[in-house]
Amino acid sequence: IFNSKKSKYMCIKPKEMKHLPVPSVILKGDRLDIVTQYKYLGMKICDNMMDDESVTAQIRSMYSRGNILIKHFKYCSDNVKALLFKTYCSSFYCSHLWSKCSTTSLNRLKVAHNRIFRVLLRLEHRISMSFTFLQFNIHHSAVILRNSMNGFISRLWKSENNIIQTLVNSDYYCNSSLYHYW
Repeated sequence: IFNSKKSKYMCIKPKEMKHLPVPSVILKGDRLDIVTQYKYLGMKICDNMMDDESVTAQIRSMYSRGNILIKHFKYCSDNVKALLFKTYCSSFYCSHLWSKCSTTSLNRLKVAHNRIFRVLLRLEHRISMSFTFLQFNIHHSAVILRNSMNGFISRLWKSENNIIQTLVNSDYYCNSSLYHYW
């Protein structure tokens, strides 16, 4: 049963046909609102098929978590701070589904990840983040993204679900932008 008051629709047009008009959709006598982006299960889906909005939401969330750590744990030892950072700021929600995002967005994610750790540990600006991450056994943002994608791919291939196996073995999967990005 669909609730026409809560339902929305999105039109994803091919690049070469962006000028096409979008038809109205009516459900139970009510006209549905058309949206250009929609948040579904924590993932922002955009009609341009870009993932920059999801990356931006993750950056905001990371700054929020980081500021809480900085405020409440400023007097803890560096090892405790590093463990808290690793726990609360080293996972990027839905990052394994990002396939089309700009280099700028990924750089902003990296900067946020580095900046939070630098402020949390009160590191000077000239200190190498690569060395510091290595010293505390913390992964860089690029490594976190790669591990997230590899884990997801592994779970897809090991899945015993018939629907997932059908998709993974299809041409659609091999031709998808997500597969090419991986």
